[in-house]
Amino acid sequence: MTPVPVEDAAVAEGLVRMRELAGALSDVERGGAGLRAAPRPSDAILGLVGPPGVGKSSLISALVRRARDRGERVVVLAVDPSSPMTGGALLGDRIRLAEHATDPGVFVRSFASRGHPGGLSAAIPAAVETALALGWDRVFIEPVGGGQNDVDVVACADHVVLVVSPESGDDIQALKAGILEMVDVIAINKADRPGASTLRTMLRSQWRGRGQGSIVLVSAADGTGLEDLDDRTREVGDGDASRRDAALVSAVLNDASVALRASLADATLRSAVIDLARAGDRSAAIRHLLEGARHA
Repeated sequence: MTPVPVEDAAVAEGLVRMRELAGALSDVERGGAGLRAAPRPSDAILGLVGPPGVGKSSLISALVRRARDRGERVVVLAVDPSSPMTGGALLGDRIRLAEHATDPGVFVRSFASRGHPGGLSAAIPAAVETALALGWDRVFIEPVGGGQNDVDVVACADHVVLVVSPESGDDIQALKAGILEMVDVIAINKADRPGASTLRTMLRSQWRGRGQGSIVLVSAADGTGLEDLDDRTREVGDGDASRRDAALVSAVLNDASVALRASLADATLRSAVIDLARAGDRSAAIRHLLEGARHA
C-alpha cells in the first residue's frame, strides 16, 4: 500500500476536526449545552470590539495568520446582525477572512445575534468552551454592533482589544465609559493614515486603562505593530478578575433592563405600575414590575 504523504494526512486530520467542531457548534446553536473545556491557557480567548469600519475583521485575519505561524489551531466566532427574513446571520465573516478558507487549521463560524443584548449571540459562551474542549488552541470573538454594547465579550474573553482608527474620533466619544474601562488593549488600526499619533495622544489622556503601553499603533495592511499587539494579548494581567466581575454585573443589569421593558408590553401590568407610581409609591411600582417580569 502506498503510504499517505504526511501533508495529506495532516490535511485529512484537520478536516475531520473541522467537521467535528461544525457539528458540535450546530448543536450549541440549537440550544445544546456544548462541551466544557479542561484547564487551559489564560490567553486562549481574544475578543475584538470597536466601531464599524475600523478594520476589526482584517485585524483578526492578520492575528490568525500569526497564530497559524505558531502552529496554533484557530477558531473565529463572528456575531452578525440577524436577517429579518430568516433569523440567520445577515453578514458573513467567512467573506472577510477568505484568505484562510483553505486552511484546515482555521475554523470560521458566523452566529446570528437574534436580538441578544450585549453584542454576542446567546450561544457564544458555550461555543467557545466547546471549541477549546475539542482541542482548538485559540478563539477569536468579534461581536456585533459598534462598540456601544459589547459588554458580554468582556465577560467571555481572556483579553479584549478595542479597535479604533484615525477616522473614528466621533465614534470614540460616543463609546460607553464602561467599555473603555474594561478593555485590555486599544489598537489604533490603519496607523499609516494621518491622525493616528494624535488619536493615541488623546486616548492616553482619557483612558483609565493599564498604562500607555497598552495603546498600540497597528496596520493590518502592512503588518506594523502586529507583533507588539499579539504579544500584549498573550500577557497575563492581575486585574482580570475585577474587570470580568464588573462586566458580568453590567451584562446582568443590561439583560434585566431588556426583560423589564419587555414585560411592560402587558397592558395590565403597565397600568398597575403607572397607578402605583402616580400614587407616589415608586418602591411598590418597582416590586410589582419585578414580580410581573418574573412571571412573564
